[in-house]
Amino acid sequence: KGMLFVFTFNDRHQFWMKNMHFDLDILWISTQGRIVYIGQNIPACSKDPCPVYTPDQSARYVLELNSGYAATHHWKVGDELGLKGIL
Repeated sequence: KGMLFVFTFNDRHQFWMKNMHFDLDILWISTQGRIVYIGQNIPACSKDPCPVYTPDQSARYVLELNSGYAATHHWKVGDELGLKGIL
């Protein structure tokens, strides 16, 4: 389970973890469904200023998952996630 953010344009969409209560993995995904950047084990943040996480490439989608999920599934940049039925 996770949260998929669908944007109407490609960009280096930035995320932060303000008011989160648990750590996350954040995956930035291309229009073709390939991982272009992975932020692993990003810590929750309860006090300002919270760090902002920015990929080094543009993406259309961002997927937030429980921390460690990407490593458990051996996902890496360039992998296709098989989201064609969703995207």
